[in-house]
Amino acid sequence: MNWQALEQALAAEVDLLGRAVDLGERKRKTLTTNDVVALEALLPEEEQLASELQAMEFQLTGLASQLAGKLGVSSLEDVITSPVCPRPQELGQLFEQMVIRLAGLKQLNEQNHLLIEQALHFIDYSLKVIVSSPEDPAYDADGKSHQQTNPRLFDRKM
Repeated sequence: MNWQALEQALAAEVDLLGRAVDLGERKRKTLTTNDVVALEALLPEEEQLASELQAMEFQLTGLASQLAGKLGVSSLEDVITSPVCPRPQELGQLFEQMVIRLAGLKQLNEQNHLLIEQALHFIDYSLKVIVSSPEDPAYDADGKSHQQTNPRLFDRKM
């Protein structure tokens, strides 16, 4: 059984998740400071890291499935806690770090999602204020209403 490869894959996954958490924190900082240039600079790094994480997850899943099949268990956690595992403490610690980092990354992603959503609502509101112009009713001597339009900053036909 390839326990060493599993340990290396888990360690690499933990490292990549740590990098993803760091990136998420930098992204949150740029979102809160409205630094669009810095946010754009993070995108290629985020894409590269997502690609690396996907490849590592695929490798880790393959190794775990292979070992689980040989041991007659169904999950990575069961593989690590099996009596034949040569380094249960080390693998258990790596697994725990992976779970903790995944939870932290999930929380950061949710916060960043909310920040982006709030920014989009603000932009939408600002555009509506700029584009729409309320029409002021004007009355003539007979009391009839004539709508007077204010000049618009942007033409809606654009």
